[in-house]
Amino acid sequence: MSNIREGNVRVYYLEREIREALNVLRARPLTERSKRQLVDGAKFLEMIKHTPYSRYTTVASLKERIVKERNKLKAELVKIDTGSSGHQITIYEMLDERSEEEKKRHAGRVAKLKDEIHWLHKCLGICKNTDYFK
Repeated sequence: MSNIREGNVRVYYLEREIREALNVLRARPLTERSKRQLVDGAKFLEMIKHTPYSRYTTVASLKERIVKERNKLKAELVKIDTGSSGHQITIYEMLDERSEEEKKRHAGRVAKLKDEIHWLHKCLGICKNTDYFK
């Protein structure tokens, strides 16, 4: 399993590896997959520059923070999305009628949370797998 990155690797080296992989991808003919990888790599590098991810020095600590954020978003999704698995309806919970605008806003919030959870899952893959950009 040589494609699994060790947790004690510095984030600095992770960034350097990603930048090198992105340069290799730019040199090749672009496919749909390579375009997606370029976007993911740039977005990941931008993400780890900002809080709460900027202060971590090892990949293991960065992954722990990403998992923590992802679990927090999953809990929020279960809490607000009554149609999701894991949501437990209580006997006191009332199914209220919402206006169309509220339904759209709620659906947008649920979709945004799901996208963010999916993105953080991708980030874990980028942190762990050295072959993500190959």
